[in-house]
Amino acid sequence: TQDRVKEVVEALETFGAGQPLSKSSALQQLVTDHDAASEFAHGWIRSMVAAAKQAPLGEVPFRHSCSAGFSRVQLMQAGPATLSLLAYEELPSVKEPRTASFSDRETYEIVISGSATGYQYSVRNPDTANAEIVIAPTKSCAGTKVRLRPKHDARQFVHVSGMLSVLQLSRTLGEGAADTIVYSLTDASIAHRSSGDKRASQNVMALAVLGAMEHSPAISTMTELAVSPGNLEVRWEAIRQLLAIKPVEGIRVLTAIATWPSDPLSNNAARLRGQLLTAHPVLADIEEAA
Repeated sequence: TQDRVKEVVEALETFGAGQPLSKSSALQQLVTDHDAASEFAHGWIRSMVAAAKQAPLGEVPFRHSCSAGFSRVQLMQAGPATLSLLAYEELPSVKEPRTASFSDRETYEIVISGSATGYQYSVRNPDTANAEIVIAPTKSCAGTKVRLRPKHDARQFVHVSGMLSVLQLSRTLGEGAADTIVYSLTDASIAHRSSGDKRASQNVMALAVLGAMEHSPAISTMTELAVSPGNLEVRWEAIRQLLAIKPVEGIRVLTAIATWPSDPLSNNAARLRGQLLTAHPVLADIEEAA
């Protein structure tokens, strides 16, 4: 009903402002009570189906995304808080995950329908050289509830039976969005880092374009970005592009960063440098001669 939706919208606004979930009975019920979650989701679906029948060429006026085996519709948003409906479909062949992505969002989920197996992950000492991933197998079905702590928890549905639908409530805490970090499940090393900072993302894109153009005049700027304190994703992208445009300079920068224990990129730089020198021994000779 409209009154129910209005109640949830108002609750989402206070939740987005930082109020604990326990202080909002409307939202807490949605992500802990299967009947309430199912009724809310199916109410939205029924209204959208009815509208689609009346206007077959119309588009659902909600933010949404689709990829192989996964769809998401954002039902509502209030500041950093969102309420979304997720759908996972069974795929003919699925590989076991090799990485896990940890975001800065506090997340609450409840399975509305379907079943799936997968994994829940917890990271100890996140974003450090001593990071450790704890992996727990999971079985999810209608009514299964999950809470994910920002930066510390993640989950993956791997084998889905038919289709799995999930109601998800999440929010970013604190000022601004932090990086999303993808860890390797084998050794807890950082496989990828994506910034929640819009300006940093723009800088990364600009560096990628300069690298694709092999714009050599940008080498000095890339070197400065790589070794200066700042956004780690921007620094790492500068290193990548240096290696592509001028490998000797890239190796020199990797060597320098690897020798700075206090630098958060030190371990990754040392690991990448070792891999490159093993794969391309000639780089060591070139580096010594430079």
